[in-house]
Amino acid sequence: MAIRKSSLSKIKDLWINPRVRVVALIGLVVLVYMALAAGEKERAEIVKKILPPTKQVVLPVLRFQSVVAEAEKPVGANLWGIDRRTFNNFPKELPVYKVTRSGTPDLNYWRGKLGFSGEGRKESETRRLWVENDRILRIDTENNSLEYFIYPKEEAGEAVANTEILRQKAEESLISFGFFREVRDFILESTTFWETFGSERRPVSRLEDASEVTFSVAPYLENIPLLTGEGEVYPTKISLDRFGRVVEAVHYFSPVSLESGAKYKLKSAEMAQEQLTKGEGTIVAVRGAGLDRVTVNGLSLSTVSLAYILPAGGEETLQPVFVFSGIGSASTGEVGVTVYLPALEN
Repeated sequence: MAIRKSSLSKIKDLWINPRVRVVALIGLVVLVYMALAAGEKERAEIVKKILPPTKQVVLPVLRFQSVVAEAEKPVGANLWGIDRRTFNNFPKELPVYKVTRSGTPDLNYWRGKLGFSGEGRKESETRRLWVENDRILRIDTENNSLEYFIYPKEEAGEAVANTEILRQKAEESLISFGFFREVRDFILESTTFWETFGSERRPVSRLEDASEVTFSVAPYLENIPLLTGEGEVYPTKISLDRFGRVVEAVHYFSPVSLESGAKYKLKSAEMAQEQLTKGEGTIVAVRGAGLDRVTVNGLSLSTVSLAYILPAGGEETLQPVFVFSGIGSASTGEVGVTVYLPALEN
């Protein structure tokens, strides 16, 4: 008992010494840090096994169909009117998506999702039609289009008072229909008011004068629009009547699945300017020419945005692209142009 008290007394005397306390506390901190580091390493190993790190690879060169006569390419361009700070607002890097093609659209999925049954009626080799009560569904597997029509028989309560409520109902319907399941996001970009006369309709300027409201819908990835190879937003539209009921939905989809991969750096404004000057951009659309193929001798580009371009049949990656707009000097006069330039640095 005397020995135990003596030991405790010595420990107490040592602990009173400031130097001993500092050394002891440092040792305790080191032990705690080593324990945490060991646990963190173990957790990192587990995560590594579950989620193997994505690796950057050499990506295929993006190629687009030009609307400019082959003999006139390349066409040099300048970034006249574009504020270079626009490039600073773009992300520094973006992921590339692996594209897996699933062949023709899944008719059973869309038929079931929209509440139809049976095999439908074969209108052609690529088109099927379902008609049930006051609803019609048509799917064309050649151009990957879906048309859905509903003909409400009776009015339903009071008309919706503002566009925002109709917009919310349109978004809810698009989600329930399963549209844009490939890209997981969309934005209602524009609104058109219609006054209907039987099977005909004309645009009006106010909701109060409208019988139907149509929203144009754009798919998005990483808060960036997904465009076609011609620079157009996929023309998905949904129309509601004044009571908030869907009366029409037209959807163009791609039978692909997307898997996010590694991120890559984007080109700087200087690099983009250098490549455009060398004619490395592709003119994918010309407006106001009046011809299918035109001769363009020079470009002055005034706006730039980012987009993902849905790849053509043979491509296996979805990559970001700079979309430039401006004017060009053509054989027919001055024309509006849209130019694509791959946005990734490598």
